[in-house]
Amino acid sequence: MHNTIKLNILLKEFSIIKIIILINLFIFLLACSNDDDPTGNNGIPTIIIIEPNEGSPGETIRVKGSNFAMYPPDNQFFFNGIPAEIYVGIPDELLVKVPVEASTGPVSLLVPGFDTLMGPVFTVRRIASVTRTSVYYSGGFSIDRATFDQSGNISIENIISNDTSGLALGALEVDLIGQKIYIVDEKPAEPAVYRVNFDGSSFEVLYDTSDVVFAPSSSEIKQLRRITLDLEENQLYMTDRAGRIIRGNMDGNGPLEVLYDDGAGNNTNPFGMSLAIGDEYIYWTEIVSQRILRVPRDGSSSAVVLYDASNGILSPREIVINEQENRLIISEDPFLQNGENIDRIVTGSLDGSSELEVMLEGDQDIVVNPRFGLALDVTNNLLYWAGQAFAGSNDRVLVRADLSQVEPNVDIIADQNDIPGFNHFTIVVTEQGANGRLRARIGR
Repeated sequence: MHNTIKLNILLKEFSIIKIIILINLFIFLLACSNDDDPTGNNGIPTIIIIEPNEGSPGETIRVKGSNFAMYPPDNQFFFNGIPAEIYVGIPDELLVKVPVEASTGPVSLLVPGFDTLMGPVFTVRRIASVTRTSVYYSGGFSIDRATFDQSGNISIENIISNDTSGLALGALEVDLIGQKIYIVDEKPAEPAVYRVNFDGSSFEVLYDTSDVVFAPSSSEIKQLRRITLDLEENQLYMTDRAGRIIRGNMDGNGPLEVLYDDGAGNNTNPFGMSLAIGDEYIYWTEIVSQRILRVPRDGSSSAVVLYDASNGILSPREIVINEQENRLIISEDPFLQNGENIDRIVTGSLDGSSELEVMLEGDQDIVVNPRFGLALDVTNNLLYWAGQAFAGSNDRVLVRADLSQVEPNVDIIADQNDIPGFNHFTIVVTEQGANGRLRARIGR
């Protein structure tokens, strides 16, 4: 009995010792944990400071704290709710780029397994963007670029000059992503398509009369009129005086094909053409037959007449598409009717279901006189074209209309003294953003 009591006492003392050891071990582990996490937050993410606490989009800031995710992409960092790029990260420090869309407000951090952690306010400094308008134009034997800044100053750069090569450089189009210009040769008996880099290098022939579609024929005048690009499918389209719509590859590989030919030849005279991103049709004007038509780009069905003389079309030339409003914009050559000069720009629907509406209309003193080129800057809602200073004049002027106004204001922004020798052109609008990136819009 006495021995049993001693055994129970020993067991109780042993249990107490075990408990004391366990308590000491817990305290030791807790201390070690606090040494790894000096904030004492027991593994909970914290933001201690951001350096600097203000800056511009595109700049990098340093975020200091603790318990960030070991793998940087697992962290999600926000500037006033806008996600940011984390390109360097360790458990107690992140390097984060201020996003373009960031605005002044608190930063925040989301680490897997924890609630969103709010941090201090970051002040975004905005740098005013700079908008520039560039006109790429041809004048027969050269291609030049005229750039307008916000103050109206114009600078001219020559890209290529071929005055001794016998070329007749006409309509052109620009591939802004590929930094290339596509141009047609307007010679009636020698149609050709060329391509050149923005810096004037690598001038090359994509198609010429060695292709059967361009081959000479005594019965037709195969003179190219306009060109447009399908950057989605890497194809180019052209109108020619023989009454055809022609398609080829932007790299010149493979033969040309005739997408449309109504057999009427010069009696229709297709001229301006355009297409829209995501739209399945190619649109064009016919001067002689006074029509606006479209045909599927894949040639799956016949062409459809959208507008003609019965709808009030007089003498259509250039055509562009307002992709934001799904509308056609068509320029009409100066046209004498009952002794009056009727030159104007009209608009209609992409399917021809709506009536034509007159956007701009002029008289013999100052009007529109839209002869060469038509381009829409969708970003700033501006319409450009080249025309005659007045009816019957050979002097060229570059004209701009502000379509954001109820009654668009029409300004002559340049003439042949400012931009010598321009006939056919493409408008490219570029905006230098606060993050240093260049955004651009090609006007057709």
